[in-house]
Amino acid sequence: MNQYNHSSTGRRQTAHLPVILWILPLLAINIGLGLFSEIDNYWQKHEQEVEARQEVEAMAAGSDFAYQYAKLAGEFAAAFKSGLEAELDDKQFTSYLQHRANHVFRKPFPDYELFTFKLPGKGAAGDLLHIKTDSLPSRRVLIRTFEHLRYVSKGGDISDAASKVSERMLCSLIGQETKSEVTARSQKGKATFVLYKSMPAWFLWDYFETGSGTTYGFYLFSRFSDEHTSAGRLLALRDLRERGHGYGAFIPVFSGWGGTVYQPPLHKSKAFREWAGKNTAIAEKNLEEWLAKGIPDVAELGNYLAFSHIGKSQSHLAVYLTPKIKVSEQPLWLFLVNLAGISLLTLMILRGLLLNQWPEFNLRLRFIMTYLLAATLPLSLLIISAYGYITQYRRASHFETLNSLQLSIKQFDTRKAQLEDDYRTAFNEIFKDKKLVEILRKHGGESSEARNRVLHHFEAGNQKLPLLCFAVIDENGNGARYYGGQPKAEADPSIDAFSYPIVLMLRSKIAVHDPNIKFAKLKATSIQETSVEAYQSMAGRSLVEEVDNRRSFAIKRQIGARTATQMHDLISIDGREKYAIFVIWDDSALDASTFKNSLNQIALNNPDQNFIAFKAAPQGLEFLIEPDRHID
Repeated sequence: MNQYNHSSTGRRQTAHLPVILWILPLLAINIGLGLFSEIDNYWQKHEQEVEARQEVEAMAAGSDFAYQYAKLAGEFAAAFKSGLEAELDDKQFTSYLQHRANHVFRKPFPDYELFTFKLPGKGAAGDLLHIKTDSLPSRRVLIRTFEHLRYVSKGGDISDAASKVSERMLCSLIGQETKSEVTARSQKGKATFVLYKSMPAWFLWDYFETGSGTTYGFYLFSRFSDEHTSAGRLLALRDLRERGHGYGAFIPVFSGWGGTVYQPPLHKSKAFREWAGKNTAIAEKNLEEWLAKGIPDVAELGNYLAFSHIGKSQSHLAVYLTPKIKVSEQPLWLFLVNLAGISLLTLMILRGLLLNQWPEFNLRLRFIMTYLLAATLPLSLLIISAYGYITQYRRASHFETLNSLQLSIKQFDTRKAQLEDDYRTAFNEIFKDKKLVEILRKHGGESSEARNRVLHHFEAGNQKLPLLCFAVIDENGNGARYYGGQPKAEADPSIDAFSYPIVLMLRSKIAVHDPNIKFAKLKATSIQETSVEAYQSMAGRSLVEEVDNRRSFAIKRQIGARTATQMHDLISIDGREKYAIFVIWDDSALDASTFKNSLNQIALNNPDQNFIAFKAAPQGLEFLIEPDRHID
């Protein structure tokens, strides 16, 4: 009996080790979840930063009113097509168009005028459907010009008498310098500057054909007003709100460019108001620091992070606020497991120490339990490390690919900058070309030899540099012209507006050397006179003087939906200015080939993946490069 009691006591004394070792599984669970939580938290912050920077860049791009104007017009066009597919009668369709227009072009979209058309075809007269306007122009003019634009866009001849009448009507509606060749063929569905009711305005037109031969379409006008200065930013903030991502604001980098525009909840935030006040007109307060550091760093404003971005030629800093990612709290189930496990182990240990009553296990079970519990921690750490490594590797690979894509885009931007340098270099080489000087001396500025020699500088290099147009201009405005194989109006409808002040500048230079010279009378068109007078009125100095100061400078401007760069300078013969060279090129002419080269490079580095390039357009994403046939 005593022997039995002694054996039982011995077993109870040696069973304390398995009890204590039960703490190891709890420790492994907590270490593993803590590590997984840290990994997940790190990548969540990284993903948040990437998404936030994309969001703030999208905000900045969307703050351009031209983008918003075309985007909303595209939404209305899509709604228009949906209504046509529903096969509504004219009364229902007109009501539908009115409802959709009121929704799409709701505030903060500025005041607008909308005219929708129906052309039955087969000789039947066209008609207006839904109209929104403060004063209706002639119905006949509206319908006739719409018919004309549709006719020209489909390749119709504009030289007959009827078309010339329609052309004059179009000029009376949207400006004397309007050319249907441009408006119809290259500006369908795109925002265009026009003079509507003698006021500058945005204009967009589009049309759709049904299977029955009926044509529908619309004109959208929005005359310039004070609303337009902030409408683009307000519409960008509305887009952000509809996406449901964070809060947004626009802060002016110079005073006098409009105030801060932000979503309503932000005016209640003292932290944001103080930060916005500090960064308002930041470029003006300390220009050197602005040029050195650029946009502000990511700022912590209470429970939010503020990301900033400013687009090219923009006056406001786009700011996007997103909630900070909080450190993951301990889940409730883990708290309960820890509480129950630690409480039970504490009670069992205290019971064993104070009352010498440990759980009883036979030798085999005690050995197995001790072995397994002792191995729990190192095995768990091994599994946790392996899982953590795999998780890190997979996410790192994803972001490495993303970084490679971003690097490809940066390389594309770098190559575009290099191309602009190539254009400038080619332009400057013209004025060092002794052969061109000799051609001009012998054959004059109107000769094909002069035109071909100028073109040679842009086509002779390793990379052919396409031009929209160029002009060799003498003191009478005459000289060789080049339009890149397209009609003059499509190449650059405003080339004459710029050539006029260049001629005046050239005459002033010639008169310095020969004060008694008598120039032929220079007849200016209405747009040439308007350009000179408008610039004098707005800038307070002569456009001719400005053209002289900008010789050999690259000047960017909009031609329809394109961004063009122009340069001009004078060529001297025998030490005297004799001719001007005026060159214009399309900034995006080589985008597809340039980006394709960048994309091919990243594809070589990632042979197991397929890549597709898009460009952002107001109506959505468009292929920059058509995908290969094996990509759906």
